[in-house]
Amino acid sequence: MPNWFPGAMGKRSLPVQAPAGRSMRRFLAAALGIVAGVAVAGWLGRFDPPAEIPTLRIVPDSGGHLRELLLHYAPAGADMVVPTYRDLLAALQPDAVVRVAVERPADFDDLLERLAQAGAEGLQRLRPLVVGRPITIWSRDRFVTTERGGRPVLTVPTARRTAVLERANDWVVPWMLGKESTVDSPSIVQAPFAFDGGDIVADDEHIYATAALPGRNAGTRWADRQTLREELARLFDREPVILGTSRDDVPDHHICMIVTPIGGGTVLVGDPELGLRLLREAGSPALPGGVAADSSPETAARFARVADGLAVAGLRVIRVPLVPTTTPFVYVSYNNVLIDDRPDGRHVFLPKFGVAALDAAARAVWEAQGFTVHPVDVAKLYLGGGALRCVAGVISRTDPSI
Repeated sequence: MPNWFPGAMGKRSLPVQAPAGRSMRRFLAAALGIVAGVAVAGWLGRFDPPAEIPTLRIVPDSGGHLRELLLHYAPAGADMVVPTYRDLLAALQPDAVVRVAVERPADFDDLLERLAQAGAEGLQRLRPLVVGRPITIWSRDRFVTTERGGRPVLTVPTARRTAVLERANDWVVPWMLGKESTVDSPSIVQAPFAFDGGDIVADDEHIYATAALPGRNAGTRWADRQTLREELARLFDREPVILGTSRDDVPDHHICMIVTPIGGGTVLVGDPELGLRLLREAGSPALPGGVAADSSPETAARFARVADGLAVAGLRVIRVPLVPTTTPFVYVSYNNVLIDDRPDGRHVFLPKFGVAALDAAARAVWEAQGFTVHPVDVAKLYLGGGALRCVAGVISRTDPSI
């Protein structure tokens, strides 16, 4: 993987020691990225969001059969996402449709060829969405799935300028999906506050977020947690639970990497103490990519505050192993899943890292909650700072009894 990849295509930027003579080129590239981000923000003004924001219903992360998903693909990220997409396609039901956003038609052809070489099945379900501009692989960051009157609505965040052109362009994709003149095209609504899709998870009763969400809105009225709570409740028709009083209280990552509501007042919560103990008992096997586990008490305390806050809110908390690492935003997380409720029962598409002790323990936790487990390889993907849910955005679900 080229050393520029994580900053350009992933969720995090890694320090790179540039040879002499490259510093000015890097400076110019960053400057051009900022200019491009501003230009994209202006171009996006041609999409006219509704003047009034309707009250919507957020689609729970658990409940309903997966009907339509959105993936992003860029050839530079092929090594990271192809194993994940291969396993995802194998786990989906035949009726599920998968939209794939790409810069160019040739990129879609490249994905089909790579998936075929990897032994993937169900390629006929893939449908291209050509956006005409470079994008990242992280489809889920730029919307929250909602619905109104049984019709899908993608709620997008307020636009933010960024020095990374691909990240700015990600914001365009939901709008372009909504502009398609098909029966199933979702409507698009722009929220007045900033968020990443992974900042919010939901069940039938609650919206869950951490203090990272108001922190993301620093300098605006939405930095006030009560103001944000009221808007979340109004917009998404759920009671918000915001965990932690400041960003320093909680893990510095999306809540979808830490907390998974499964319905019935139950949440699965990542537990570093459990994950690290399992690693020690297994003889401390290496983590994929050679990253180092973070065993600091400070990090463990942040996760403990999340679990304690959920318990105080009256939720039933089930612990699932999680291993934070010393690389920012890189977690061995079994919370970043997709849940598919089908007529034959509950199914979960569960990240697989290739660390036997952790994979087996996480699988046992999910099976104990009544789920059929479909492992999905994320051993390369997670090094970019995300996992399965981050690259597979749910556009719509159907009633599981249908």
